Amino acid sequence: VRNKTIITNLENRLLAFSFENEACVEIQVISNKEGEWQVGDIFTGRINNIIPNIKAAFVTIGDEQCYYSLEDNKHTTFLNVKKDNTPHVNDEILVQIEREASKSKNAGGSCYFNLTGEFLVLTYHKKGIGISKKIGNEEYRRLRADMEKVLLHLQNEYEESELCGFIVRTSGANASFSQLLADADSLIKQLQSLMFKAKSSVSGKCLYKSKSVLREIMNRTGIGEDSAVITDDEAIYKQLERENENRFAKVNIEFYNNELPLKAVYELEHILKEAVAKKVWLKGGGYLILEPTEALTVIDVNSGKDIKGRDNKEEHILKVNLQAAKEIARQIMLRNYSGIIIVDFIDMKKAEHKKELLKYLKEQLLMDSVKTVLVDITRLGLVEITRRKLKKPLYEQWRDFKDN
Repeated sequence: VRNKTIITNLENRLLAFSFENEACVEIQVISNKEGEWQVGDIFTGRINNIIPNIKAAFVTIGDEQCYYSLEDNKHTTFLNVKKDNTPHVNDEILVQIEREASKSKNAGGSCYFNLTGEFLVLTYHKKGIGISKKIGNEEYRRLRADMEKVLLHLQNEYEESELCGFIVRTSGANASFSQLLADADSLIKQLQSLMFKAKSSVSGKCLYKSKSVLREIMNRTGIGEDSAVITDDEAIYKQLERENENRFAKVNIEFYNNELPLKAVYELEHILKEAVAKKVWLKGGGYLILEPTEALTVIDVNSGKDIKGRDNKEEHILKVNLQAAKEIARQIMLRNYSGIIIVDFIDMKKAEHKKELLKYLKEQLLMDSVKTVLVDITRLGLVEITRRKLKKPLYEQWRDFKDN
């Protein structure tokens, strides 16, 4: 199985380990707290403070507050009567949670709502068609042509479609035109229902709950013989089966009940321990040191051995750096680092080697489903990467659960 997700309990916590081609690319601690905000939830809220210096507002949702950038959010949906489109204190608005709260920061809110279906994501106030980066060129062209027909159909049926775009998810790679149309139609109706309910809702009301974590795991794992979700938890297995009943395309769900524990078969305890460790070894004897801080994450690449006696020192350094680049891209996804990431590769003298390394690193980062950008290499030879923040990094998720 090329893509698989293992869901099991470790230290009384439910975790999901996602594998691609035998390599673990993501670990998620699954929360079971009732009423906890999730990225993707949409609420009615009230603006209680505007800070002009940072062009931001703070929106009260129930007993909590979220940060709302006035610079980034140009299409605020107001629920009270307005003479203009300028946000003011006490305005009631719709907000989608786009970033989890951290120890020192409030959750982040957005006016650009995303509604997630089985194959598509509806993007409100962001028009156009997007296709998952993991979908191949041939399918890409077919899906774009089908989605253009879908948009034409929707524009004849729904006024709201004029403000909407769609992204085809990786799970939609093999979806037919009729499946794409049905999914898009369902999402537009969800948007209509949400807007209708918002008009009469009190402040702090959750109008749209993000898809369940299990459904998202199924979507990311994919369909077909080379994909599967495996669990040894009977309750989780039953939930997965219920989720599967309502899908167009069924996911392979496997219940594991052999004598050897599932965590031992896939060495999950070892994988988790490595994923929160400071040091990561590379195949050739080099290693990475990973240091996440509040402001940024620093990754240092080391050769791990004396290379002075080698015949071709420059070629060896390039080889270690290329190994490091591949592992760094995986570790960023695995550990869910975000914000500014600085990488200190081993110094290289040749310009063509630097160019080759950056090109290779950029290709590896394209595999990330979260928006990740290789910014540049600084004058000091440091490589700067930025990654969109959605959820807490793995070490924080695990620490929070250990503390509780």
